[in-house]
Amino acid sequence: MQKENTIISNILHYPSIEFFDDTWLKACLCIWDKVYRIVPESYRPKDSDEVKYAIDKGLVENINLDKNDLEKAAEKFQQYWEKVPFPPAGAEKRSEEYSRLHIDKVDVKIRPQLEALSKIVNKNGWLRLTKSVANLYMLFLSETVSERRNIPKLTPDEDMFTVMHYFQNHANFSETTEDPLKEEITAAIVLPAVLPKGLESTDIKLILDYRLKNEENRLEFRKIIETFTNEISQIKEKKFAQEQKQNFVKRILENRMSFAQVAKESILELPYALVSIGLPTTLTAISTICQKETDPFNFFGIGASCMIGAVASIADVGKSVRKKWNCKKSNYLVGLNKVTSSSDGLRFKFNRYNRLFDEFIND
Repeated sequence: MQKENTIISNILHYPSIEFFDDTWLKACLCIWDKVYRIVPESYRPKDSDEVKYAIDKGLVENINLDKNDLEKAAEKFQQYWEKVPFPPAGAEKRSEEYSRLHIDKVDVKIRPQLEALSKIVNKNGWLRLTKSVANLYMLFLSETVSERRNIPKLTPDEDMFTVMHYFQNHANFSETTEDPLKEEITAAIVLPAVLPKGLESTDIKLILDYRLKNEENRLEFRKIIETFTNEISQIKEKKFAQEQKQNFVKRILENRMSFAQVAKESILELPYALVSIGLPTTLTAISTICQKETDPFNFFGIGASCMIGAVASIADVGKSVRKKWNCKKSNYLVGLNKVTSSSDGLRFKFNRYNRLFDEFIND
């Protein structure tokens, strides 16, 4: 089975230049070593003092696009509009919600196309596009940057996380997104990350101190995810799938306890935030891990408060990306306040990605 030689330490933020909020960035820095973002050289981000501090410490780094980035993203965008069998409804529907896209993120070949779609071409270099068009282009751009630099992608947006499944599998889907006759699928693992409570009111210097004390546990957390996702993407045999699941559940629970101990020593209280990982695999692997033979799209719990489920069926196995997939191609979501503690344990609060995916394709 294909394995990576190094543990993932860095992550690529998309789709926006500025971060969702400072709290979200702090949460990400509790897991990964560095967060990259795509910033045109001509633009100076409107960062908070805490983000600037993280930049000064080398924990946030800007990626300035080169000619190859722009040309490759433009090529993917053009191929999508011209060759996709049917554009998903979520990409076509008109919206009154607009987003800005900096012109320096767009290759000259397709600037006229996007300018024609733009309500306003701002003199400061911004296109005002419908959110769906702007986000679709940024998906292609972030995918290009991720591939060329071998950095997994990270978003705070459930919709963007869901739609990335579509593009990572080269639009290889039919209108029947939950087809039980199709063996290969794109899937999501949903699991808790242990993060200090009250991040929004905690100075980033304290967060970085906590992060330093948690160095070993952060590395182990990423290693657990990497090992499991690499294995499950290639599994076909049921017994092996079950063994891998049991090992994963054991390790993730032990790691969570270690996080809690460090937090206690740092006089911090721990809640749970949601981390989701997207990857391709098979129905056999999901059904076996969930110990359910009927509907792997239900997102079943697999122990230690983790969940797993299918997002959509791959239409043509001959065009599958699964065999060439590795964890550096993962798509991550970090969602704050998505998991709450209750008297009978943890309760996940998230929109099931298979439903969001079906809405994107068919609504």
